Amino acid sequence: MRQRLAALVDWHRTTQLTDYAAFIQAARGRLGSGNITPAEVLAFNEGLNARMAALGERAAPDIAALALTLAPAQIDQIERKLVDDNVKARKESLQAVAQEIEARAKKYAERAEFWLGKVNDRQVQLMRASLASRPVDSLYWIEARERRTKDLVAMLRRIQAERPSEAVAADWFRAYFRELARPSNADQRARAEAFRRDNARLIAQLVNSTSAEQRAYLDGKLSDFQDEFVQLALQGTAG
Repeated sequence: MRQRLAALVDWHRTTQLTDYAAFIQAARGRLGSGNITPAEVLAFNEGLNARMAALGERAAPDIAALALTLAPAQIDQIERKLVDDNVKARKESLQAVAQEIEARAKKYAERAEFWLGKVNDRQVQLMRASLASRPVDSLYWIEARERRTKDLVAMLRRIQAERPSEAVAADWFRAYFRELARPSNADQRARAEAFRRDNARLIAQLVNSTSAEQRAYLDGKLSDFQDEFVQLALQGTAG
């Protein structure tokens, strides 16, 4: 697995990171041009998802190879760890549901400040209004997380029992990743898409409300990621 992981990292650095840097550069150019629309935020999100999907597609054979080596006791241990994490996450989600808009807006503000620096009162009001206008999504996401855990453990047990070829097991993982990105269940897919639309609307509003100082802060954050991707890509090429 160490050899496979090293090969995956090398592929990622030499073939993907320059694309990530170009993707960020395009986003920086658009952010500096004026108003951002929710559709553009969604398109950016889709671009991120597509790049994650490409990584999952490439990694699937390596994950499948590892899955084929797992013993039943190891799968049991994976399940216990994931279930324990889900129990903690559900407790936090129930606490979030009980929170007032003010407390939830404060958490959103803390996340926004990572990208924008200090947010102003008007921006906090935008977050409050957005949260007040849509249903609390915490329980939906924990339910989705619990489904992912159940499906993953079931697939690992199936691989252990049926002993498919690595190629077949890799296809099962690819299907699992596709389900994560776009649920086949219509209701689950609709809820996920509604959340993304609401979030895109809020992000567009926040970006369009930024001061010159906040725009510079955001550009600096993106520039740091862009530079790091370029440097890592060069390291991969040199290696």
